[in-house]
Amino acid sequence: MSMLGGALALGRTMTAARFTETLTFVRITESTDPTTLRRQEQREVLAADIPGQISSDTLTVAEREQADQLSSVQSLVAKVAVGAVSTTVVGDVIEVTASTSDPSLTNRRFRIEGTPQPGQVTAHRYPISEVS
Repeated sequence: MSMLGGALALGRTMTAARFTETLTFVRITESTDPTTLRRQEQREVLAADIPGQISSDTLTVAEREQADQLSSVQSLVAKVAVGAVSTTVVGDVIEVTASTSDPSLTNRRFRIEGTPQPGQVTAHRYPISEVS
C-alpha cells in the first residue's frame, strides 16, 4: 500500500469512528391514484442501517429573502463511509433512525441537495436540508 493509500485508510477509519447516527436512505415518489384521485407516496429504501453523522459545515447562519419572507439557512451535511451508498440522487431523503450523541436527531428527515465530493476523501459528505 502506498503512503497515500495508508493515510487515506487511516483517515477513513478515524472519520468512521465519529459516526454516531444510524441513517436510512429513501427515494420517495408521489403519484395520484386514478380511482380515488388521492396522492400516494411510494417509498423505496436505497440503503438502511448505515452508520453516519449529521453535522453543520459551519456555525454561520445565512439569511435569505424568498417571496417577501426572510428565512435563516444553515449549511448541513450528512457523512457516511465512502461506498456505503451508491444509488442516491438529488431529492432523495435521509432519515435518522437513531443517534447515540444527540437524541433530538432521531426521526428527523433531510433532503439530499447535491452529490458528495468524490475521490480522495475520508467520507462521502452529502449537502442536505431538513424536511419539515
